Amino acid sequence: MPSDREGNDVVKCRLSGYKPRVFGILPDNYMARTRRGPLPEKLQYAPRVRSARPDRLTGIRGCIELAGARRGHSLVGMTVVDPEGIEVGYVSGEETNVLVLGEGSGGRMRLGRRYVSGVADRITLSGPVAQIFTGLNVVDSDGEFVGVVRDTNEADDVLDSFIVEDEQGEMVNVLLEDVRSIDEWVELSVAGDSLYEKG
Repeated sequence: MPSDREGNDVVKCRLSGYKPRVFGILPDNYMARTRRGPLPEKLQYAPRVRSARPDRLTGIRGCIELAGARRGHSLVGMTVVDPEGIEVGYVSGEETNVLVLGEGSGGRMRLGRRYVSGVADRITLSGPVAQIFTGLNVVDSDGEFVGVVRDTNEADDVLDSFIVEDEQGEMVNVLLEDVRSIDEWVELSVAGDSLYEKG
């Protein structure tokens, strides 16, 4: 039925993401298609309407696949080593951005996933431990600055301790068992004074 309004009034068609193409916008005085009648000759087809940008769909699918992979493939029980075969520990738990390492010389320590470069039969770090941890700031259990990691000590191909340079330039040996977490910095589970008591 013609519209009472003047001008280029239009009637919008319903869009469906499940159709390969959708009807375009028709003048308001155009006869609609009957249930069994043929399509009018002047009926135009509009381009297919996409419900979302391809890059957004790719991102959504990626998140779903990543979440599925984490649920389906646990890292618990896997050994963490650097490219040279130096063992840091084994995974006893997982958190969002952290691997929780258990037993070994490190006891129970959190390691940031930023240092992980690959997962196969073992979890491989992005570089040798002496390289990727050197330069990290070290704070004690009270949040006090202790020093900067300058090197590492290994025993029987297992990471044993960090060599830390304190504010006076003295080198202090920090055992891995005294480390609570390694991420943007190294956090200890003991007070800084106790490091000197251990000699």
